Amino acid sequence: MSKSKNKNYLHRAKGIVIKIVGLGGGGSSIVTEISRQLKEVNFLIADTDNVNLKRVATTNVEVFSFGEEETHGLGTGMNVVLAKNLANQEKDKIDNLFKSADLLVLISCLGGGVGSGALSVFAQAAEKSKALTLGILTLPFEFEGAKRRQIAQRAIKETEKFLDAHVIISNEKIFSVVSEQTSFTKSLSAINQDLVKNLKTLLETIRSPGLINIDFADFKTILKGKEKNIFFNTIIAEGDDRIKKIQEQIIHHPFLVNDLKGVKKVLFNIIGGPDLQMAEIEEISAKIKELNPLAKIIFGLSRKNNFNKKIEVFLMAMTEEKRKVKSEEKKPTKKNQKGKKEKKKIVSKKKEKIPSKEKEVKKIKVIRRSALDIKKMNKDTEFQKTNKEKKWDVPAFLRQK
Repeated sequence: MSKSKNKNYLHRAKGIVIKIVGLGGGGSSIVTEISRQLKEVNFLIADTDNVNLKRVATTNVEVFSFGEEETHGLGTGMNVVLAKNLANQEKDKIDNLFKSADLLVLISCLGGGVGSGALSVFAQAAEKSKALTLGILTLPFEFEGAKRRQIAQRAIKETEKFLDAHVIISNEKIFSVVSEQTSFTKSLSAINQDLVKNLKTLLETIRSPGLINIDFADFKTILKGKEKNIFFNTIIAEGDDRIKKIQEQIIHHPFLVNDLKGVKKVLFNIIGGPDLQMAEIEEISAKIKELNPLAKIIFGLSRKNNFNKKIEVFLMAMTEEKRKVKSEEKKPTKKNQKGKKEKKKIVSKKKEKIPSKEKEVKKIKVIRRSALDIKKMNKDTEFQKTNKEKKWDVPAFLRQK
């Protein structure tokens, strides 16, 4: 590649506009923390709660406040319908927020009013912008109650159809990662720092040319579509057992709900120093290929001179679409329902043939016998008994005849 062409490529790569948007109290807190560590990215936080926006906003974060007339600058108090209506009233303004973006990342903590209710409105605006859209959505803690979890699940169902892909993070998994003595603030920050690590590696992968290059077009190949479940992870390992550490950890993320079943597309980038060996690249690649040998795989390789005895691997995998899985589950239930209906018909037919007890009782009541009939019946019964007794007096060999 000539120098002039190389300069043009770098200009195009750096010219990709990436916007990370935080919705509601939780989403805006996450985005504010991320904004302190990521460069060359546009940040936006949106909420009805002006107190929260003032608390978390920084100089490099754009603020979008809405619904002030109805909420008086306060939150929506878990009222999902109100939050959605307020966002719909500002649809044109929200559309304008996303016009120039190439990649939109929507971050929302689900279970509350704005985070769940306004999410679908912002996702629709993102879809209109023709940008590549990725949702990073967090589920509430178990101790926050079943109501919040129901709100969260409904929000995912309503929003996924507007997003190219989404990553679901479980707050509950924090308990298995941090110690009991860790403060609540630091525990939540652990998730934020993991997001920073993954987003930072993702942006570097897109923007920095590698020995085997991955660009934005490759990234679009993995994400473009609708309702995709995305698994992503970044692992850094060093020392003599660095390959073993990467193989063990790269396909196991501590916080993600999305698993790696039904992988269709995989993108991964290996970053190493001058000591990176071909055999190590092969071992890492073989482990990732095990996810699905038939999957579409995009592979990248980058070199950093300051990576002495250290390797970093970024993995992004697209798994089976949710809607397809659901439709497959519905098919057998319909058959079962038909089967049940047929069985019911058979049972009902049988019931028609068998007379009920009431009918039997009625029949018995209808039969009337005189004293002479009863006497005759008793005589017949006695005669049968006598004959039976005589029969058993006859030797066995004669009875058989």
